[in-house]
Amino acid sequence: MNEPFIFATASALVEITGRRAQNLEQLLRLLREADGSAIFHHTYQTLREHHMLIERYPNDFAQWVHEACGEESLAERMAGVDLREFKSLRSLRERLVSLVEAYLAERSASRTRPARKPFNLCSSITVVTPTGDRASTIPEFRDVIVRCSIQVIHHHFITARLRVDLAANDFSVWLAAAQQRPDLAERIDRIDLVMRTMDEIRSSILETLA
Repeated sequence: MNEPFIFATASALVEITGRRAQNLEQLLRLLREADGSAIFHHTYQTLREHHMLIERYPNDFAQWVHEACGEESLAERMAGVDLREFKSLRSLRERLVSLVEAYLAERSASRTRPARKPFNLCSSITVVTPTGDRASTIPEFRDVIVRCSIQVIHHHFITARLRVDLAANDFSVWLAAAQQRPDLAERIDRIDLVMRTMDEIRSSILETLA
């Protein structure tokens, strides 16, 4: 018998690491030394705020560079990073590092210019709570997707990627393994998680499963 999909929701408890940056040179050092959970927190986890605030940059690094440093060009470059391109948090971190390095090589005066406020490096601890919903078939799965909260979608489609180093999301893993539908799994994993809101992501999942 196929393993059912167990739906859950989650809340993130933010953990302040105590490390901070007061300028771009210090941000570069933070990026070079940050562990995967911190990179994930400031990129994937912040998507929830980005989806609710249209003018917000899609990751905390770009937002801080824009707000605190006033370096619009670098902020745009960092905001333009497509999270779907990366298959590991290491490669994502390396891209962010390379963007800051290249920018500072072009504009050395920006290296130690004081920011208006510090960047505080954080990570997060996820507390998972089952919702009581489960699905053993694709129609049952689709029925739950229709009515579940966006927090459930966020947990399984975005936060879950931290557990598998960006390799997939919970929905795609279950569809490929338990339902033998790698085609659906791949299509769902390709859904844009940056430019779409959680409700739009839900709609895209439902269209894929229709």
